[in-house]
Formats: sequence, C-alpha cells, structure tokens
Amino acid sequence: MSRRKPDGRHLEKKRKNKKEENIFEFCLGTTLLNKPEITRRKLGKHTGSLKELKGMADSHGILSKCVLEVLVVWGAMVGFLTSIECAYNVPLIFAAYAMMALFFSWIFKTGKTWIRDLWYVAFLVLFIGFVVVFRKYINSGFYAMINEFLDHVTDYYGASEVKVFQEAVENRKVTVPIAAIAIGTIQIVILNIFLNNSMSVLWAVAFTLPVYIAPLFFRLEPDILPMIMGITGMTGVICLKGNRHFRIIDADDTFKSEPKKRWLVYRHSDRASLQMIAEIGVLCVIVFVVMTVVKPVDRYFYRYRDSSIKKKIEAPLGNLIMYGFESLRNTANTGGLASGRLGGVSDVTFDGETDLVVRFTPYSADRIYLKAFVGDEYEWDHWNRDRDGTYPSADMTGGVPVGRMDISNEDGMNDLLYYPYYTGYDTALGKVLINFNSADAEQTDSYDAESRTLTVQYSPDVQSEPETSNVDEKYLQIPEINQPVVAEFCENAGIKDADSVDERIQKVYSYFWDNYPYTLHPGATPAREDYVNYFLQTTRKGLCANYATAGTLILRYMGIPSRYVEGYVIDYSDVVEAEILDSTDFSYDDYYNGDSELGRTAVVQVNVTDGAAHAWIEAFIDGRWQVVELTPPSSEDEDENTQDFWSRLGNWLAGGDDGDQTGAGGTNAVSFSLDRYMWILYVIACVVIAFIAGWTGIIVFRKIVRVRSYHSGDIGENIVAYYRYMCDYARMAESDFLRAGNHREQLGIFMKESEGFDIDGLAEKIEAVSYDRSAAAAGDSDTPSVHMQTGQTDVTDGMLKQLQDIMKAYRRTVPVMRRIYLFVKI
Repeated sequence: MSRRKPDGRHLEKKRKNKKEENIFEFCLGTTLLNKPEITRRKLGKHTGSLKELKGMADSHGILSKCVLEVLVVWGAMVGFLTSIECAYNVPLIFAAYAMMALFFSWIFKTGKTWIRDLWYVAFLVLFIGFVVVFRKYINSGFYAMINEFLDHVTDYYGASEVKVFQEAVENRKVTVPIAAIAIGTIQIVILNIFLNNSMSVLWAVAFTLPVYIAPLFFRLEPDILPMIMGITGMTGVICLKGNRHFRIIDADDTFKSEPKKRWLVYRHSDRASLQMIAEIGVLCVIVFVVMTVVKPVDRYFYRYRDSSIKKKIEAPLGNLIMYGFESLRNTANTGGLASGRLGGVSDVTFDGETDLVVRFTPYSADRIYLKAFVGDEYEWDHWNRDRDGTYPSADMTGGVPVGRMDISNEDGMNDLLYYPYYTGYDTALGKVLINFNSADAEQTDSYDAESRTLTVQYSPDVQSEPETSNVDEKYLQIPEINQPVVAEFCENAGIKDADSVDERIQKVYSYFWDNYPYTLHPGATPAREDYVNYFLQTTRKGLCANYATAGTLILRYMGIPSRYVEGYVIDYSDVVEAEILDSTDFSYDDYYNGDSELGRTAVVQVNVTDGAAHAWIEAFIDGRWQVVELTPPSSEDEDENTQDFWSRLGNWLAGGDDGDQTGAGGTNAVSFSLDRYMWILYVIACVVIAFIAGWTGIIVFRKIVRVRSYHSGDIGENIVAYYRYMCDYARMAESDFLRAGNHREQLGIFMKESEGFDIDGLAEKIEAVSYDRSAAAAGDSDTPSVHMQTGQTDVTDGMLKQLQDIMKAYRRTVPVMRRIYLFVKI
C-alpha cells in the first residue's frame, strides 16, 4: 500500500495552523505574539541600523525555578546547621541541591506528564537504593543534628545533658552532609512540584520560616549568608506568585488565559526572572549591611527580651523537644512507675531532674530503699493499694542505732510520701503513710506542707522491726490465669521443694539474669494480654516493675508471702557525690546516734532523680517483712540502639518493643501501643471504608444518571443530553473549548484530527435538534418541529452513534492522567 505524499494545500494548512498557534487573541481585534523564543533588537555600533539578535530558545523558566529551590532549601538547611554549629562540607550540600533542583525542574520542561511520572518513579528507585546503602550514615547524621540541637536547648534551659540518639558513625564531616542531602532532596522534590504548578508561597514558607524560628527561639543564630539566601528565595517566590508570571505548565505558550478567574497569565523569560531574583538578593544584602552599620552586633546581642507569649510556651516547648510527647501530659517523671498501674510503658527515658531531696547521715554502703506504694492484690494490669500494708512501727529502744531523715518531694510520683524502712510512727502518721491525704498530713508534726517535707525517725537495723507470726492470706493469692505460667517458670528455674527460702530466691534471680535481660524498652503490654504472662512468655525482658510483679507471684507460688513495692533507691555512689551540709546548721548528732559502719560522717543532701525510681518485693521471712531484689543489672549497653532510626520508628508505630529514645536523657515512660488502642484503628478503617464506599457510590450514581439521560425513549433528548456531556468533558479537558461560540467551532475542536468530515452538516443537525428541544420546552407551537420520535430518521438517523464515535476518538487525544481525572469528575 503506497503512502500518499502531502500536497501543497496540506502543507500550507499545517503552516497556517502552526502560525495560528503562535498567536494569542487578547481580545476581539487584538492579538499578541505567543511563541516561546525570545527576540530583541538593538542599534548597530557603527551603522546605526537596527540589528536583530535572536536569543536562545526559552528554557521554560527552569533556571529561575532551580535557583529559587536551591535558595530556599539550602538557605534553610545550612542556616539550621550553622545555628547548631554542625555545618560540614557546605559546598558539597550546595552542589547536590543544585543538581537535584536542575534535574527536577528539567523534567517539568518536557511538558509530558508521562515522562515526568516515569522520571519520578526512576528517581524513587534510586533514592531508596541510596537510603539503603547509606542508611547508617543518614541515621548517624540525622542523630548528630538532633543531638547538637538538644545539647544547645539543654544549655539554654540549664538542664542536665540530654543525648537521645547514639551515632553509629562518629565522623560528622561525612554523616551530616549525607543526611542533609537526603533530607534536602525530599524538600526539593516537594517544592519543585508546587513551584512549577502554583508557585506555592505556603510550601516555601514551610521549608524556610520554622527552620529559622526554632533556633532563634532558643537564641541560636544562623550565619548571615544562608539567612540572606533563604530570605531571597522566599521573597522571589512571593514576587512571582503575586504577579503570576511563572511558567505555564504543559504548554508552549507565552500567554494563557484563565476565563474562570479572569486572568491573563504570561511568563517572564529566565533572564527577567533571574534578574528579579538577583535584585532581591542585592536588596537583602544592602538591608543587612545597613542594619549592621546602624545596629552593630555588640550593641544588641545582650538585649534579648522575652515576650509574655514566649514565656508561656517556653517551658512546655522545651519539655516537648527534649523529652517527647509524653511531657505534654504534665505528669511527674517517675522512671516508668505509676503507683501500681502496669503495662502502659513502651519506653523509659530519664530527665535527670530532682524528684526528691533527702537529708540524712550515711551509715552504710548498702542501698537505701524509700518506699511509697505497696500493692497487695494483683489484677491483670495493676496492683491494688495495700490499705494495711505498713509494717509495725520500729522499736527504737534496746540500743539500736537511730537516725533522722528529711525527705522533700520535689517532683515525685503522685505526690506520695516516701520513707525509709524501719521508720517509727504513731497512729496518725501511719494513716497518712498508707493513704496520703494532705489534710491528714497537715495534722501531723512530721510533715511540713509548705516545703512538702516529711521528717521521720528510723533505725537502719532490721532487728528494730518487731516480729510477727501471722500474715494475711491475700499475700499468697495468685490469679488463676497466672498459675500455670508461674509454675512453668519455677520448673524451668530448677526450683525444688527441698530448697531453702534463700536458695529458691537465688534461683529465681539467677534465672531472670540468664534469660530475662533488663531493658528500658520493654514495649507496652497489649490490652488483651496479662502483664505477668506477657512478660514471662512473650517479651522476656522488662523493667524493674516486670521483675517485681512477676517475682511477687513467683514467691507466693513457692509459699512465701510477698507484696509489690514502688519508691526510690539511694545507692552508695549517690551518697559519695552528695552535697555535704555545713555542720553548724546540720549537726551529725541531730541526724544519727549509735553505731555506724562508716563511722562518724556528716549530714549530706542527696538529690534523687527519676533514674532512681524503682520497684521491688517485700517478702515475709522469719517473722519480718524484708526487701527482696530480683531485678537483674541493666544490660542497656547491649540493648540500646541495636536498630536504626527507621526500624525503631516502624516498631514504635506498630506497638513494638523498641523505641527511638535511649540513653541517659529523656522523660517518663512513653506509653503508646496500637494494641492497647486497637479501637482507634478500627474507627480509622471504618472511616476510610465509608469514605471509599461513599466516593465510589457518588461516582456510580453520577454515571448511572448520565447514561440514563441519553437512553430515554426520545431520540432527540438522547442526542441533546449526550452532546451536553461531550461539551462538559471538553470544557474541563482544555481551556480552548471555552472560546468556541457555536456548534461548528465546538465540533472543530472535537474533530481537529479528522479530515474530510462534514462538520457543517453535523453542526446543522445538532442545531436543529437543540432548537427543537428548546422550542418544545418553551411551548412555542409556531416553531416547526423536527420529527424526533422513535422510528423517524429524517434528521436523527445515526447521530447518537456518530457522536459517540467522535467522543471516543477525542477521548484518546486527552492525556491519560487527565482522562482518569475526568472519569471521576464527570
């Protein structure tokens, strides 16, 4: 089959169409040159004649967009890094941002949606590969930024050092730039989309302003250069957005009308846009120079004035940044303990702030326990408070040593009263110790309500506790659900009936040590799981509360009456580092009398932090309640940071057992688990399903209504309805359709790819059908009626089928993504 060569008329028609495409009709009788190539004229140097200089083909604004993206993202990122003194290899970051911005701006120049999408998919694959290969460096660099920022924030607040993340790679000159490039790449991708489509000021501000405000809030000033670049980029975006002279997407025109908004949009050349950006940059530099001359740094540096608003949000914001979202709950930092409530702790970090202030005289190198909460009955996820859980008041006679202890509750859990073992008390104080009530406490001489200080007399000798022979049976109760699990544990631990009490306790402790490592990341217990069973069978690692709770039930299973206790502990290392008080104000003899392992020492003041919060067991042995410690030593050196940030984040979102905060800084327990709040997932799933079902239903209903509109018994009504749908579709597919004023022009757009078709004849038929419908609707009996009833084919014969074929061909000319959008909308 031979191919027909185009004749002269065909070529002339194509040239004419191409020429028409380069003409923009501004208004009736006024046209503008609409071609992307920029030309300019100037006088010759010697002849004085006009000389035409053709510029390079316009780059569709990609250079100006590229410059704006680099200015905004680089200025913000480097500004933040310089404010925290963590800016390394800044030229490398700049070069990477420039390459990325140029690449993503270029793919928008193509004007082809499918090419753009293809490049985005390819980049996504490459970026994922980059993250996988360099994940250790990206994580370490990200951690370095957070650590440095937190270090400056803690300096600002005068708090103890908080270092949240462990950096696997310590070379920050390598890790920080890699992390900055990874973060900036994501920002450039997002910013590029919104700058090219709408010149979004919102996204430019979102990537710039918070990055400067956050450090400035804590008096961390970025360098001048990145600040100038960031402000220049943001101002350039605002200017281009305001005059609407940014690039028109997917079009090769200089001018474009938007009739709905009554806008005439046109674009600058790159030369004009870059010139505008340069002028803004120069203006910013001039402003900075003038301000520096008028107000030198040394004249205003010390004049920081905090507004009332800043003062109100300063404390909660600092807690949020340093200690996480749990700090917003305004609860005391208690090392994960919550007065007998169990299972809500996913991760525990410590803020290092003082919870208790304890004054006493050191008498031994042994650990000192300060008890506050005693639990007697265990139920699934909590301990009930023991209302008669105090031991008998210590007997201070018989030559036993006697000491005095002042315990001030600065920020201890739940405002409880804390007291050492073998405290002597009367009936009134005993009532307060069991169930603290401020009204009752004020009636006792031992408690100072103003300073929240409890002063007690105690004996460090266990012999001062009177012996008793009977204990309540409740201290041997084990819930039925826990009995088989506890029995299995005892069997695995090798406990035998012939073992003594000490041997049994030692075997339990050894088995915990070997098989149940201590961790600050136990993971929150799911709502449908028993706390003890979940610890012994599933997680097999935990906090002190896990060991104390499970250990209490294990000792009860072995026939040893036991109860659960929460409070604080003071180790000898804390005593060594404590403040020694002036002996003239705090006499040794006032605070201790009797024999002491350490000899005559001095009165010290120990600041007890939330890191000293602890849970342990009281077991009734040899007629006295004695402390039993079953919590193994911390294995955090092996436990922490075994996963990178992304893995721990995924586990955290899934309610797993590894959080993202470790080390010696942070806050009270982060209580979050999707298992505990599974109903939230169900609600979200129902909302999503309802939305999808409703959205699908609306689309289906719209399609049914439209199809029924041109499947009635009246052929004329069918033709009018279907042609109306065609016009609605084309009006949303291309703006040029709005300029078509009659059926002839409209059909010309529908069939612009067709040749030799009788457009005029079809237009006359459609007009006849349309006018007949209008006349019938108006009730005009004088208008000649065109026969429209079924079976009469003088005008409508085959018209509906013909329109459907035209629409099918036109639909193929619409880009795929636009076609999908129109399918949903119409």
